[in-house]
Amino acid sequence: MPARITPLDVKNYADNDVYECGKQIFENNLVKYRFQTDYGLKATVRDNGNNVVEMVVEDGQLFGRCTCAAGSRPCKHKVAMLLAWLAGPGSFISFSTLRKTIRDIDKNTLVELYVNLAEAMPELSSFFAHESAQQELHKIPRDVALALEIPAGEKVGSFEVIEACKILLVRARYLRHENKWEHARTLLFEILHCLLKLLVHNRLDQSLPEGYLADIADSYEETTLSDPDFDIHRQAIRAEYDMLISHPAAENEGVYLEQLVGRLK
Repeated sequence: MPARITPLDVKNYADNDVYECGKQIFENNLVKYRFQTDYGLKATVRDNGNNVVEMVVEDGQLFGRCTCAAGSRPCKHKVAMLLAWLAGPGSFISFSTLRKTIRDIDKNTLVELYVNLAEAMPELSSFFAHESAQQELHKIPRDVALALEIPAGEKVGSFEVIEACKILLVRARYLRHENKWEHARTLLFEILHCLLKLLVHNRLDQSLPEGYLADIADSYEETTLSDPDFDIHRQAIRAEYDMLISHPAAENEGVYLEQLVGRLK
């Protein structure tokens, strides 16, 4: 899919000023951690902080998202990543290749690697909690609250919030992979609920990127609808839905959950 991107595509993607700024970022070698995902491209672009950029090609059109204020609109960070792809597709690590490489690593080596990572990033230990499933479930709201905690009377930037959410969102995907649907749903709900509260109470000094909460809401909805025990958890799901939709910021942030309400009816 990314192979269809041409220099003209990138040139036409953004206006000239944005393109030139993106070109400067690329030429300064600020496009880092380059990946070719299962659906497109992803990289970290350094420019007044680390900006995570994702791009896809659909029906001949470029679509993307950046953690800068531009959100899904064309920005210099997206241009920089696209130019990096044009200059060297081989510099982007393929997720499929990465999976194969990790599968081939000796188990003991992987265990040692994980222990070292958990020492550097203690929040990773939550991926392999030793509590019972019920204890783990009860801890999720606390874990999210701690990750997104802001001291009273202070504000925080959207970048810091997005960074805090990264491990939580990866944890949600891991829980889904483990078929812990209720855990994954609860985690995504708590993230959405906390972020909406931050917006309602004006605790952010910058807006979240366009579509950021909508994407998390889509993950929450998909996870909830995929749960084979949906009917068992219907009452809890209904309460979560009502709480999310009632937030004053929900509609503005694209949190609609239309498929879910159809199932609840």
